[in-house]
Amino acid sequence: MKEIKAKLKSFLPMLMKAKEPWLVGGAIRNTILGLPVKDFDFVIKDSASEFAHWLANEIKGTFVLLDAKNDEARVVCKMQNAKCKTQNDIVFDFTSMESIEKDLARRDFRINAIAARLPEFQIFDPFMGRKDIERKRISMISSSSLIEDPLRILRGFRFQGTLGFKITPNTLHKMNEDKDLLSKIAGERIREELFTLLGSPHSYWTLRQMARIGVLQAIIPDTIAMEKVPQGKPGGNLLYHSLLTVKKIEERYKFINECIVAIPEMSLPVLKLAGLLHDIGKPYCYSNKNGKVHFYGHEKKGVELLEDIRKRLKLSNNEFKTIQTLIKYHMRPHLLAGRGRQIAPTEHAIFRFVRDVGNYIPQIFLLAYADALASGPRGEKKLLALAKRGIKMWEELKRPRFKRLITGDDLIKLGLEPGPKFKSILEKVEEAQISGECKTHKEALEFVRENYEDSSKIGKSS
Repeated sequence: MKEIKAKLKSFLPMLMKAKEPWLVGGAIRNTILGLPVKDFDFVIKDSASEFAHWLANEIKGTFVLLDAKNDEARVVCKMQNAKCKTQNDIVFDFTSMESIEKDLARRDFRINAIAARLPEFQIFDPFMGRKDIERKRISMISSSSLIEDPLRILRGFRFQGTLGFKITPNTLHKMNEDKDLLSKIAGERIREELFTLLGSPHSYWTLRQMARIGVLQAIIPDTIAMEKVPQGKPGGNLLYHSLLTVKKIEERYKFINECIVAIPEMSLPVLKLAGLLHDIGKPYCYSNKNGKVHFYGHEKKGVELLEDIRKRLKLSNNEFKTIQTLIKYHMRPHLLAGRGRQIAPTEHAIFRFVRDVGNYIPQIFLLAYADALASGPRGEKKLLALAKRGIKMWEELKRPRFKRLITGDDLIKLGLEPGPKFKSILEKVEEAQISGECKTHKEALEFVRENYEDSSKIGKSS
C-alpha cells in the first residue's frame, strides 16, 4: 500500500473530514497486482455529493455529479493545479454507504470487494478477494450480483482479458444464464467495456469464450447468423473465422509495424472490431453454384448492417467511418493480389485502390493480411508484397512535395470545356505521374491529347 499512501498523503487530512472514509475497489486490486493507480474510489457515511463538492472547492478541482439517485460524485484534479501536488491527473469517486460490510457485499467480484480504512489503510477483506487475486481468478460475490447490474458480465470478461485472470466455472455458468439481460444495458456502457477489452493485446481468447456461451451474440446480434454459415476454413463457421481474424491482427500487429508501416496502438480496438465484423454481410449473400460457395456483394451488405451496430454500440463518427471503410474495401487487396494471378497488379490499379481508401490504407492491409492467415493461410505472401507497394505509394502521396504536373487551367488552355470530366482527367494524369508514365508538364499535356476524345480539337503547339 506504499504507493497509494504516497499518492494520497497530501489529500489525507481533507479526506478525513468525511465520516468513516474507506478506500475500496480497483485501486487496492491494482496495488496488489503492482499495476499503476490514478483513480480512487471511496465510500463514506456522509452525503457523497456534498462532500465531493466541498473537496473540489478545497483543492480547486472539478466536481462531477455521477448519479444523484444513488448519491455518487467525482472530483477531478488536474496535474497543473498547484494545490493537488501530483504528477498526473487524479480522480476521486465518492459513494455514500450504510456500512462497509453491506457496501462490499453488493459489489461485482471478490477481487473488487477489498477495502482499506483511512487513515491507517488497514485492509478489510471479508470475501477473500486477495486470495482470488493471488490465484488469478474472477468469481462473483453472490448469485444476484449479475442480475442487479448485467454489465458486470462484460466487466468480468474485460478483467479476464486485461488482467489475464480466469473466470470461475460457477460465475461463467451464471453469466450464461443472465446474458440476455445485456439487452437492457445502455450502448455507451457496453461500448466502453468492449473497447477496453479489445485494447488488450490478447483479447481473442476472451472473445472466443464470450462467443461460446453467447455473450458476444447478446451484445452484437448480427454474429448469431454468422455461426450458421460454413466456410471451408479453419474452425468451420464464419464466426470462428472472424474471431480468428482478430487473433491474427493481434499476432501480426508488431510484425506489420516493424516491417511495413506504423499503425497507432490506440487504433487497434477499432481495427479488431472491424476484423470481427468484416464478413457480417456473408450470411445474407450465400449462394452455391455447381458445388462452389459464393458470397457476392457481402461487403455492401456488411456496410448496411453496420448502421444498426453503430446505433447499438454508440460508435463515434470516426469509429463508424473507419469500420465502414474497412468492411467496404476489405476484398480489394485479395482481388488485387489474386492467388491464381500470374501478373502482379499494375501501378495504376494500386493507385486507384490507395486513392479510394485514403488514410485507412495501413489498417486495410493489416486486416486483409490477418483475413488471409485466418483462411488457411492463403495468399498472404502476395498480400505482403502488395502492402509494401501500396504503403510506399500512400506515403509518397502524403508528402507535401508531391505536385500535379498539370491543373484545370492547363486543360482549358488545351481547348477543353470545363466540367465534371476535369476531375477524371486530372486523376488519370495523376495516376500516370505516380507510375512514372508522365514525368514532365509537356508529357502530361501529350498524355491528355492522346487519351481523350476532344484531343482532335487540341493543337500540338501548347
